[in-house]
Amino acid sequence: MSEENTDEVKISKIIKRDGRIVDFDQNKITEAIWKAAQSVGGKDRNLAE
Repeated sequence: MSEENTDEVKISKIIKRDGRIVDFDQNKITEAIWKAAQSVGGKDRNLAE
């Protein structure tokens, strides 16, 4: 039987391509996934979340 790892890693900062360090924003990731899904016919925004 295998154990599931339920520990979550919280990302608080990210390094941008230009080297800046900024706060992580989950909403930006969700929006990017939603826009990509829409571009291929996605209609359920909840799946992006």
